[in-house]
Order: sequence, then C-alpha cells, then structure tokens
Amino acid sequence: GQIIDEWELGLDYLQLMLMNPTQRLPILCLYSNENNTGKSTFGNFQLQLLGDNAVKVGNNDLTSDFNETYAGKVLAFCEETLLERKKDSERIKDMSTAKYITVNPKGQRQFTIDFFCKFQFYSNNIRMIYVTEYDERYWVRQVPKASKDDPHLEEKMTKEIPAFLHFLQRRELATKEESRMWM
Repeated sequence: GQIIDEWELGLDYLQLMLMNPTQRLPILCLYSNENNTGKSTFGNFQLQLLGDNAVKVGNNDLTSDFNETYAGKVLAFCEETLLERKKDSERIKDMSTAKYITVNPKGQRQFTIDFFCKFQFYSNNIRMIYVTEYDERYWVRQVPKASKDDPHLEEKMTKEIPAFLHFLQRRELATKEESRMWM
C-alpha cells in the first residue's frame, strides 16, 4: 500500500476524532525512554481542543469497575500508563470497538449509553500495556526527543487552536477507511 508520513497519520487521527467523533480509531500508545518529548503537552493540547469531551484518567480509572469518568467522552488519555495485565488490555480493546457501554457510577444505578471514546496511553516504558504483534487495535509510536525545548509551547499551541480547527475542517484526509478502526 501507499506509504503515508506519520505526521499526516497523526493529523488524520485528530481530524477524524474532531470531525467524526463516532468513528472508531486505534488505541494510541506513545512512548519514549526519554523525558521532555511532548507526550504530556500533546495530551494537554487535546484537553484544550476537545474541552469537556476529553478527560485525563489514571491507571486506577481504567482498571476500576466505576467508569463514569470516561464513559461519555470522545477521548480518555492516561499518562505514566502501566497496565501490564492481559485482563486490562483485553478490557480496553473490547471498549475500543464497543458501540455501547454500561455506565457504572459509584452509588447509583447503572445505565447504558452509546460509546465512542478513544483511548490514548503515554509512558516512558514500551511495556506500558500488554500488546502482542497481532493486536490491530493498538497504534504504538515511539516519540523522539524534541530538538529544542520551548517552555511556552503549550501556551502557543492553545492560542493556535482556532487556526488549527480551521485547517482541519478544510484538510483532505491522507488515509481511507480500511478497517473498523479506520487506519
């Protein structure tokens, strides 16, 4: 098939998440042995981009029976991910393709809603989650260290959100829907 630059794939991922939020997308796993690669900045940028449709979760949120934190969101991302148990990985894989989810809030009755949350995991450890080479639902990417440190990058990115949204609304996708997870 056609070779597409990773930058374009990343833009497609964001564009689909924003413009077609019910589209299933791969579980994005970003890792780097080094610090200061921009993983947290990327997560924080998406929080700004998606507002209340995104949430930062912890490892405990993903292994708990109580899932109200992310049940109605477009994006849930976890930093310093460490979900080594196969059981946790299988649960997340199942949720990544589920059409509905039973919301289990603490101290309240369960109810079912449409579910289209995308999961993203960031870590300095490639073994952050149990993944085999045959798992097509995961998109594992190694993040290179930035060539230059900019302590104001997040602030600059936030100011550019209106222009970035304008760009994405007019951009042609580099990929086509080829599987249930698009890419």
